Amino acid sequence: MDPIPVVGSVIHYVSKVSGAELAAIVTGTQTSLLPEGIASGGVPPVSSDEHVHLHVLTPGRPGHGRERAEAMGVDTSHNQAGYYQEWDVPHDEGKAGGTWHWPGHWPTTAMPLGGRAVPVDPAKGWPEP
Repeated sequence: MDPIPVVGSVIHYVSKVSGAELAAIVTGTQTSLLPEGIASGGVPPVSSDEHVHLHVLTPGRPGHGRERAEAMGVDTSHNQAGYYQEWDVPHDEGKAGGTWHWPGHWPTTAMPLGGRAVPVDPAKGWPEP
């Protein structure tokens, strides 16, 4: 997996219930979590550098689909209107339910250090600054 996600990265989460791809923001990584928070039970640990905690954004209405999710054994107690949290989510470019992956597009230009726009070739990755 390249690059490694960091707090604030925008990624895609695949819903365990519908299989829909949803925008999500990384809220925790193995290197970003405070050991005291994990030890106190306030924050779940992250299993590896490919697992993340997420804040998942949804276009859905509050409570819509809750019965279906609960019938599938999905805990919805932390779901709120328009967002919910997922913890220790594994990376999977195969897009299995309950996993995250990088969005499937690349920008056509980038602004590296120096402030000039340069073309981006997805086969080569980001340009050097």
